[in-house]
Amino acid sequence: MKNEKLYPELPVDNQQVENKTENYRLSEISALKHKLEAEVETRKIVRNKYKRALNILNGVQSGLATVGIVMSGTSAGLLLTVVGMPVSMGLGIAGGVCGAFAVASKFINTKLLKKAEKHERFVCWQWQNLTLLQINYLLR
Repeated sequence: MKNEKLYPELPVDNQQVENKTENYRLSEISALKHKLEAEVETRKIVRNKYKRALNILNGVQSGLATVGIVMSGTSAGLLLTVVGMPVSMGLGIAGGVCGAFAVASKFINTKLLKKAEKHERFVCWQWQNLTLLQINYLLR
């Protein structure tokens, strides 16, 4: 009785087991690949939105700086004439406000640039993972 096995041995077809494990592995790789591709596309869309916002903000910043310089110059010119002094004060204040907004947009631009770079790095990293996944898929 001591030599008897508690559970009987079942005949196992190794080829069938290997096929099942191979199919499961391939289905998991395929699902992971689709998930990574979807994530890459989502990150690309977000990255493109940040880049578009950066381009718009760069244009706004350049416009504000230019308007601020022109208004300040005009204010200085009008200040030389006694008659244009009230207008000069208004242009000087408006030029200063435009300059302040240009500086503020520069800080916003820096934040957006960091976020866009983060998404760019993530997209590169995901593409690297996808490439490695495809190479491993082909080698098996």
